[in-house]
Amino acid sequence: MYQIHTTDTQHLIISRDGQPNHALTLTDVSDLLLLRQRINAYIDDLTPDGTIDADHPLAALNRISTVQARAIAADKGLHLPATTLNSALHYGHITGAIKRGNRWFMDRHQFKNWLDTWHEHAS
Repeated sequence: MYQIHTTDTQHLIISRDGQPNHALTLTDVSDLLLLRQRINAYIDDLTPDGTIDADHPLAALNRISTVQARAIAADKGLHLPATTLNSALHYGHITGAIKRGNRWFMDRHQFKNWLDTWHEHAS
C-alpha cells in the first residue's frame, strides 16, 4: 500500500509501508508534474520509466487536461460537453494541443481563447 501525504515542510511524500527507504519526496510542483507525465506515459503507451523528457516547469504548469479544461468552463458558468471539446481538439481548433495515448493536453491560454470564441458562437 502506498500513502501520499505532506510534511511540515509542505513536501509531498509518497511512501510504502512507512519505510523511509521506500519513500519518494516531491519538493515542488514541477516534480509532481513530471511524475504525473511519466505515470501517464507508462499507462497510455507502456513506455518504460526514464524515457520521458522533463518539460520546462512553466510550460508544464500551463498545460491542462480535458478534465481541467471542462472545469475551467464550468467555473465560468458554461456547460462544455466532452464531445465538443474532443472534436475541437481532434480538428486542431485549439492551437498546440497534443495527444498522449488516449489523453489530450492543451495550453491553458489557448484553451481559454478557444472557449471564448466557442461561447460567442454557441450563444
